[in-house]
Amino acid sequence: AIQGVKVTALDANHCPGACMFLFEPAGQTPTLHTGDARLVGDKMKRMQTLSRVKGNCTLTLDTTYCSLRYNSFPSQARVIEAIANVVKAEVASNPKALVLVGSYTIGKEGVFFGIAEALGTKVYIGAKKRRVMECLDLEPRLEALVTPNDTETNIHAVPLFHTKNQKRMEAILKYYKGRYTGIIAICPTGWSLDSSAQSQSKLTQFSPQGKGRANFISCRRKGKVVTYSVPYSEHSSFEEMRSFVSWLQPKEVVPFVKVSDEEAFRQLTRSSSSSVTAIA
Repeated sequence: AIQGVKVTALDANHCPGACMFLFEPAGQTPTLHTGDARLVGDKMKRMQTLSRVKGNCTLTLDTTYCSLRYNSFPSQARVIEAIANVVKAEVASNPKALVLVGSYTIGKEGVFFGIAEALGTKVYIGAKKRRVMECLDLEPRLEALVTPNDTETNIHAVPLFHTKNQKRMEAILKYYKGRYTGIIAICPTGWSLDSSAQSQSKLTQFSPQGKGRANFISCRRKGKVVTYSVPYSEHSSFEEMRSFVSWLQPKEVVPFVKVSDEEAFRQLTRSSSSSVTAIA
């Protein structure tokens, strides 16, 4: 306990090491603060600590995607499988393509590891991110996929913003002139599943034959760079939030990310007997 408050850390199912915190002050209503979290039903329901406070807690909720525009996300495993198949087909078409996979200082590692495993190769990770990953206690099979040698593999982990910057990617291709003739960029983010983008027909079929790609992958080709955006999310979709609130039945829901879709938040709280605390 900290100053009389029992504090329990729980897996947030976000990036490696991310935790939710359950605060239980003596004689008062407990508070669950999710922090950044992907509240997938089965994972959460198996936590006995959460089951213990069902119907009797305040929930401070990650509302990053609290919008009907982001009603559902495919599972992370499904996204990884789909984009790995896309990359395999692209590399088969152009063996001299460099694959740039976006990631954060910590987060999105599953994407570049999944692609590397599918291609039977390693992933180059720069010194700065490698220092972070040394703290993650990786499984031996994943450690074996990491190389500090950028010429050993055509799969490179890069900062996520690089995969959104055409000039930056063209500069990277120029740096590797003679080794690579094109770039396949992978931008893994839930924001790619924006329904307004889908309504504008930005989702295109993959491969010269125009078949074989999951319909949640968007593609943009410009010059020698092809960019695939995929909804690999480490935050909850709206439906995952709604389902979690319905299961937990908190007394109060407090959003800690500004909510722009007020109707979605009202629907979220109607799935519980909770009161609502809004953030201006």
